Amino acid sequence: MSRGTCILLESDEAVINDISYSLKLIDLEVMVVASLDEAKDLLEEERPELVLVRGHVLGDSEAGFRLADEVRGHPDFSTVPVMLLRAEGEYEELSELPESFVAELKLPVEFPTFTKQARALLEELERNPLEPASQTNAATSHWNANGASRDSVESSQLKPLDKRMVIAYGVQLTVLEALRQDSDFSTAKLAEIPEVLARVTEEVCHNLDVKKLMS
Repeated sequence: MSRGTCILLESDEAVINDISYSLKLIDLEVMVVASLDEAKDLLEEERPELVLVRGHVLGDSEAGFRLADEVRGHPDFSTVPVMLLRAEGEYEELSELPESFVAELKLPVEFPTFTKQARALLEELERNPLEPASQTNAATSHWNANGASRDSVESSQLKPLDKRMVIAYGVQLTVLEALRQDSDFSTAKLAEIPEVLARVTEEVCHNLDVKKLMS
């Protein structure tokens, strides 16, 4: 079942590629924006399931933090979860995660950990959705003006994700979904599970459209 879209505020191409491949495996279409204004415009056009932000992007050292604050304070978007992308050594001045973020995801993308963490967080939010912002925080339907700046942090150069591992994890997820629907697996004895698993895996691999998975 398709989850929808994810807005990604990021200017590092390596990070963009890695996250796009990772979230495709959980049916999230990644829409990339490079600035605060682009993110706002896209939010007005289509409500996403998730917003991922780097605290800084090229030319704006605080874009991600301002976007998180404004999304959380906006009456129409306050229940859209925003997660912070954070590489080692970034934003060390933060003693705790700002309350506008629901979670943070570590960079560089570690596969398949990143996909699993994103999926788990989204499933938890499905069970326990965010409460709408209070009227005090959401006093206006208009976006805020620019706030105070943060220290500039250079964008990390991160190694692109190995596409072969993306395919491998895609197969794994597909096999798990197929097993949930397989009548033999649901009634199999423990000793029979390897045989059923081998059959389902073979069927999945035989029908796998690698080009579609990587497109």
